Amino acid sequence: MDEAERCHAIAYLAYGRLMTQGSVEEVIARSGLVTYEVGPIGAEGPDLGRVAAALQGGPGVEMVAAFGARLHVSGPDGAVLEEALRPWSGDPGLTVRRTEPSLEDVFIHLMNRSTDNFA
Repeated sequence: MDEAERCHAIAYLAYGRLMTQGSVEEVIARSGLVTYEVGPIGAEGPDLGRVAAALQGGPGVEMVAAFGARLHVSGPDGAVLEEALRPWSGDPGLTVRRTEPSLEDVFIHLMNRSTDNFA
């Protein structure tokens, strides 16, 4: 992803099908993703594996992915996603903040929507 982010234009192909193309900024903007970052406050915090498992497949949650010591939680509807994250927003050991989707978030989003036509 680091190399792709430095390109003037990118295209994402999955199973022989063009999923998207354009500049990195265009691809991210067209994805329609809303992303939140969830992470521990300080060295101690709740088990993020437990948080990820609780969020996965919840209303509005299309993707939960680990990014280092944090989670990226994404979906297409910001209001529904915010509601899914509300129980975790009050956890004193966590930070929950909206962030811009990354190219990697978009890649995972597109991969989840692609269909394997070789199976």
